[in-house]
Amino acid sequence: MAYNPYFPMNYQQYPQYQTQQNNMVCEWVQGEASAAAMPNPPVGGTGIYMDISKPYVYKKETGLDGKPLPMDKFRLVKEDEQEKPKTDLKEYIKREEIEDIITDKLNDVVRDEVERRLSEFTFKPTNRRSKNTED
Repeated sequence: MAYNPYFPMNYQQYPQYQTQQNNMVCEWVQGEASAAAMPNPPVGGTGIYMDISKPYVYKKETGLDGKPLPMDKFRLVKEDEQEKPKTDLKEYIKREEIEDIITDKLNDVVRDEVERRLSEFTFKPTNRRSKNTED
């Protein structure tokens, strides 16, 4: 390497760190207790533990700071056995019913407003005599 006066003599090139591609552990276990007893995966890694006796998969992760994260539990469901959303038409309201409800409510509001305004007026008989009439 040639001498370069712009860099100090004790300059060291930092090593390039290679990230580990395979940070995942995948193993078979028997029950949730077995999955919880498994050692934590390496730093920044994930452990997948598949239950032999039940349709569950457990996931354990270790953060980049080395602390283990809480274990997650997932239930496996076969694609054709998944619960399909049930549409119960009894839960829905028809358009005509909505229009009737709105019309009734609007009529109530209008009637109340008319009654309120009418109550503001008082009709008193007057003792006015017309100019043309004489006593």
